[in-house]
Amino acid sequence: MNYDKLDFKLILEEDITMAIAGYIKATKADLLTTFTHKLSLEEKIFGRSVTRKVAYQAITPLLAIKRK
Repeated sequence: MNYDKLDFKLILEEDITMAIAGYIKATKADLLTTFTHKLSLEEKIFGRSVTRKVAYQAITPLLAIKRK
């Protein structure tokens, strides 16, 4: 894409929410975009959505797009 203000990074970490928070802080991001997915039964029982965790912790605006 020929737009220099758009950036994509792939970061592999154990704690996803901490990795996202660190990246936002390091880059001084203006907006965070996430894509939701359908949770498995195990994820529904034992886990929480990463998007939901980030939304409650973030100061940066969050755009969550529902993936079909």
